[in-house]
Amino acid sequence: MRYATDRSDPGYANYRRAMPCRVYLDGVEIKHCFMADEEAGEIHAGCQDAAGKLFLDPVLGKVKTQTLRGHVRVVAGDGSVAAKQPAWMPANKPGRTHPPMN
Repeated sequence: MRYATDRSDPGYANYRRAMPCRVYLDGVEIKHCFMADEEAGEIHAGCQDAAGKLFLDPVLGKVKTQTLRGHVRVVAGDGSVAAKQPAWMPANKPGRTHPPMN
């Protein structure tokens, strides 16, 4: 399944249903991830310096991104499974459903 923070991306609806979520690439959590596609095994994440600050593209004025490939896993909320309402689902939004996470 594809997840993306960009509203124009087809994975945005999945991201909204799963947020907050954590993205893992080959078992390592990736911070500043803008897109994750579990089937394609690809993520787009912000480039960081040694101090963890994001690089800005001087031409575009946006965060510079990198494409990473491997085994991608997206975990919604805290990863727990609740009987009636998942832990990631806000209490004020009943009835929202989420596809099963593998």
